[in-house]
Amino acid sequence: MNDNLKTIYLQALDDYNKTPLAYKEGWVQKFSNYSLLQILKINNVLNENNKILDIGTGSGIVPIVFKKMGFDICTIDYVVTGGNALNNIDLFNIPNKNVDLNNSILPFDNNSFDVIFMGDVIEHLPNSPKKIIKEFYRILKPGGYMIISTPNSLRLIGRIKLLFGHSIWPSLESFYNSEYNETHHHEYTPNELKFVFNDNGFKIDNLTFFEENLNVDKRFDSFLGRFIKFILNSILMVIPRLKSNMILTVKKIL
Repeated sequence: MNDNLKTIYLQALDDYNKTPLAYKEGWVQKFSNYSLLQILKINNVLNENNKILDIGTGSGIVPIVFKKMGFDICTIDYVVTGGNALNNIDLFNIPNKNVDLNNSILPFDNNSFDVIFMGDVIEHLPNSPKKIIKEFYRILKPGGYMIISTPNSLRLIGRIKLLFGHSIWPSLESFYNSEYNETHHHEYTPNELKFVFNDNGFKIDNLTFFEENLNVDKRFDSFLGRFIKFILNSILMVIPRLKSNMILTVKKIL
């Protein structure tokens, strides 16, 4: 099944990279083991005829994948921060809605979805996530699952940057002249991420750590860089909680 999912993911990447969001606006997507792992996590909790909600459309790879697999999937994004993501996903005939998560109101009935996926979104929320997490709980069916991916604020790379006097936060220049800060507002520790969902009625099912930064940072491509990368990966094998990203799976139980 994993090989089949990978094939579908690669097809979705190819289809997406032919869209205006990719070739006109420059948001080309490359293969990512982190993205594939998120897709696998979603697939692991799916049953036939399940209904899926994708939070934060972005490139739309996740909804494209599960649309190809025959699932009923809806995706939401906010045009103020998401640009043309919703217009782009229209090309795939995937239902979508323009929703501002900061309003903490979702335009769906109670118990509407079997699975909710929120990929690298929670760190962008400028306010407390409490109200919107309660909304996720409301619209998720009893026994349904939610999968959340986000950077790990305890990551090893961040600790090293701080040690050398560099900030782990987005640069000031990335939002200083903008009316709205689209960068990260709060990055969660593993315990914080589990707390905010457990505190709002969810049962923690699984927390997985994944190293993305070392895999994509071109500075590790040199001979010295590969040696440093080997040392850092060795540390991460011993202490996986220091990996750069985490994927949390939670369940709604009544």
